[in-house]
Amino acid sequence: MARSEEKCEDCEVAVLGGMVLNVCEYAKPKGIDCQKLKDDFLKGRTTIKDMVDTLRPKVQHDQDAVSELDEILKLAMEDD
Repeated sequence: MARSEEKCEDCEVAVLGGMVLNVCEYAKPKGIDCQKLKDDFLKGRTTIKDMVDTLRPKVQHDQDAVSELDEILKLAMEDD
């Protein structure tokens, strides 16, 4: 594998975390402070799985959000 093709785990976590936060912003889940979720993620206090588990029950009304969270979690678990 060439150096430019090496896996960057921190990069993947950042991208997946950003995707979860994007879902939070557009789905506008009741009872969830997206800014606090973002701050906790950036400070390492929460994981992608934790964020998905927090958001998923609150966005059941939005099938696109549920599907996106499921896909994000699937991608995050592939690396474990």
